[in-house]
Amino acid sequence: MIGAGALAPHLIKAHLAANPSLQKVIIWNRTIKKATDLAENLQGSNEYNGVCFKSNESLEEIIELGDIVSCVTNAEAPLVKGEKLKAGAHLDLVGSFTHTMRECDDEAIRRGRVYVDNEATPVEAGELVGAFERGDWEGRC
Repeated sequence: MIGAGALAPHLIKAHLAANPSLQKVIIWNRTIKKATDLAENLQGSNEYNGVCFKSNESLEEIIELGDIVSCVTNAEAPLVKGEKLKAGAHLDLVGSFTHTMRECDDEAIRRGRVYVDNEATPVEAGELVGAFERGDWEGRC
């Protein structure tokens, strides 16, 4: 999980519900204390028996480890580098909603299939708008 704000616990819960075999969730946030606090709160909850929650200060390390990389930030510079993603990893980007916001680089877009939950996303989300403008994405969802 990249980001430890208000939406992060909900995304974690959704991924755990959709993938009940998940055993470990690693949380990164630019403020490590927020990541640590969220990991401790989730670990202390009786809702997620058998799941280990940890925080990690190394963004690159957790991206390389992740089968699922879920990102919900207000980043304006790419946090997720496509070259660091494991082959077949799932990447979801929730935070970007303007042209100036960008949670991943063009390589991450190139390497995957793009699915959106809103018609406006391809013309609003910074990582998609930018990749299309630079010719790194065909604009197909």
